[in-house]
Amino acid sequence: MEGVSDKTAARRGLLARVLSRVGNPLEWSLVDKGLLVCAATLGFVIDYALISARIVGEPEAAPYADREVLTLLSVWMWAVAAGWAALLLVGIRIRKRRPDHRLYASACLQYLALTDGALCYLLGPWTSPFAFALVLAAGVVGFLLFERAQMLAALGTFVLILFGTTVAEQLGRIPHAPILTAPPIVDGKVDLAWVLTIGGLSTLTATAALAIADYLIRSWRGREEKLAEAYVLL
Repeated sequence: MEGVSDKTAARRGLLARVLSRVGNPLEWSLVDKGLLVCAATLGFVIDYALISARIVGEPEAAPYADREVLTLLSVWMWAVAAGWAALLLVGIRIRKRRPDHRLYASACLQYLALTDGALCYLLGPWTSPFAFALVLAAGVVGFLLFERAQMLAALGTFVLILFGTTVAEQLGRIPHAPILTAPPIVDGKVDLAWVLTIGGLSTLTATAALAIADYLIRSWRGREEKLAEAYVLL
């Protein structure tokens, strides 16, 4: 039991040191917050590009998926990844000289809104949980980290894409969920590949956002408590 307790204490100590080194994200500069968005989204985009390429290379996998659209999606995702990498490099260059560069933070949020809006259309915003998981993740964390005006502008872009593509679909101008040629149902049940990719990523995104929000709110409360204690001592 002592060994287990020692290991648990060591892990908590390591976590405490990491968090102490990282600092409170609420106190980060706007550029550092933008870099967080870039790094997190870049990893997600690369993962999705690899998944798309793998499905294209396996004819028996996801028979309901349009191979031609998936091939284009994979190429597009790599292009999107290049854009995130460019934003990441720009942020690294300016983080010391202009740490509160509002235009940079807004560019990161707008690029996220454009990318996610397009991806949600391709998957079908009303037939996939992905869109609403993204709104939950970006909204909860974004409003805690960024300026309200920046977040409202990014959210407006996402909603505009969502509304515009929905109207165009209803008018018959564009197809719904072009990635799919049929519902993701195999042998009378939702295909496991769909559950693990779309369902899994949506759940992971929402869970990560809630965990980050919990950490930020606890940090916020801790800071307020310290200020209250300092005020009492004055």
